[in-house]
Amino acid sequence: MAKKRKSRGTRRPAAASPPAEPAEPREPAAGGYSRSRAKNAAARAALEPLAPGERPTAVTVGAIVAALLAVANLIAVVAGWDGAAG
Repeated sequence: MAKKRKSRGTRRPAAASPPAEPAEPREPAAGGYSRSRAKNAAARAALEPLAPGERPTAVTVGAIVAALLAVANLIAVVAGWDGAAG
């Protein structure tokens, strides 16, 4: 059996610190956000819009899987399956 470890001492209360002063608003760093915004704008400009009625494959597959799960749930309810094991 492992021995129980004893604490090495008592905890001291934390020292009271003076209340923090509100920070003054700073100007954004030059080039920090503007570089990200420029990259985002370039990426958006390179995108091509979908044609009317066109959907990404992942959306179509997700809709089919959701429909199959809904049908499976309905079948389970009609069959009286409650899911409780035991």
